[in-house]
Amino acid sequence: MDAGPYIAIFDELCQLIESDAERAKRIASGGGFGEIDPAIKSLDDRFYDHDPYNVITPANARWLRGLPEVKVIPDGEYSDALRALSHANHQRAARAAERQGIALDWALTDPLRVASRLLCMQAECLPVVGYGAGDPASRAPDGREGIAWSITTSHGQRFIFLFDDKAFLCEAFLSNGQPLTDESIAETRQRLLAGNLEGMEVWANIEYREIVQIPFADVHSAIEAAKQFPVVKSARQLVAKLGTDESVDDVFAAAKHMSGRWLWMIKTNRRVAALNFLDDSVALLDTEKRPLAILSRSETEKPDESPRHRRIPDEILTGIIAKFSLEYIQFSAFTAVFLIFILQIGQISPRMMLISFAIYGYLAYRFFSLRKKINTLLPNNKKFEDITWLYRQFWNPRIILVAILSASFTSILMLTSLQLNNIFISIYGEVPYLDIAGHKLRLTSAIAITILILGIVGLNYISKKLAKRLVAGWRAST
Repeated sequence: MDAGPYIAIFDELCQLIESDAERAKRIASGGGFGEIDPAIKSLDDRFYDHDPYNVITPANARWLRGLPEVKVIPDGEYSDALRALSHANHQRAARAAERQGIALDWALTDPLRVASRLLCMQAECLPVVGYGAGDPASRAPDGREGIAWSITTSHGQRFIFLFDDKAFLCEAFLSNGQPLTDESIAETRQRLLAGNLEGMEVWANIEYREIVQIPFADVHSAIEAAKQFPVVKSARQLVAKLGTDESVDDVFAAAKHMSGRWLWMIKTNRRVAALNFLDDSVALLDTEKRPLAILSRSETEKPDESPRHRRIPDEILTGIIAKFSLEYIQFSAFTAVFLIFILQIGQISPRMMLISFAIYGYLAYRFFSLRKKINTLLPNNKKFEDITWLYRQFWNPRIILVAILSASFTSILMLTSLQLNNIFISIYGEVPYLDIAGHKLRLTSAIAITILILGIVGLNYISKKLAKRLVAGWRAST
């Protein structure tokens, strides 16, 4: 590269760096700020004295154009050339399909995407072709404040409100009664760019008028169904039976059948169809409810070759492990309290026995409910490595050790509290009390409660850290 005097400057810089490693570290750590090394300042001055923008920049360009692997094309041909290069990648189709599958799976569990499709299905303004921003200072048709999420439908711009009990599809109106449309937004933008603020007061208060509403329970139900069934995988398998030139573009929950099953709408590059999960099969139906293709449930449960179909997100794995380790901790801590109470008192009343059994039953229920929840994470779950590994963690020695430590901590705390009671009684004749908002609390009880709360917080933190370490180790091994 014909860079003139810059070759010599670069060579001198290399000699400076190679001659003194410590000096080189100090120069690099400064990053060009603070106190500049005199030798670097001298090289900088020489660099800019030779007009680098008119010397070294053109030299770089000449060098790049001379490389055999570089092809210089006009600006007008750049987009087509880049597209042709992308299509030449033999892995492009598989990667694009995997990315699309991930996006479709995510959309089936995103409340905004699910609610917007269900609402637009009822309002007959499908498809939803785009999602915009949300205005957090909006007021829904029932008067509640919330976020007005902007979506683009076949009938233009609409707005979604999501609450715990309801979801609304709305149309927006300016204070002068004019509908808020893409055209009115574009017209206002042009006026603002031109410096014309006339008529802006009508934007001060936007009214959202209800088009249709649905219970949010429907949204939640559709999301849970999407987690339970391999919707995207089944859609692709069924569409593949129709022909090699047909592919899935979109899939979403459309309506809940009177049987309680969800029907799923599938949009391909050639048609719109419905997907229905039956007891022993999955059917693809046309708009006249005639079957286009059918899969047996055994076909849908075959493991997918793509790794994403046998992986549970790390944050879900971590959360489950942290939860059942806490269940172990609670179980062992309560057992320690129970045993020490019996040893100290010498006997236990039927009422206390009943309360203890109730607590044990509740802890057992929570524990087994957590195990049951694992079954819903992936279809046909025992065939997936993540599920098998997750079940093994129920007997992980490190988790059991944390539970034993929590029991020991609880035992020491109780025994210390009881001993403090005896010490105070022997010295003062009674245990001192604290007056908290008119209620008397033993000093030893207050100390024990404070330590117990700190211990619970600490053990919760340890459980989460341990869960993260276990998941990280599992991922590293696979």
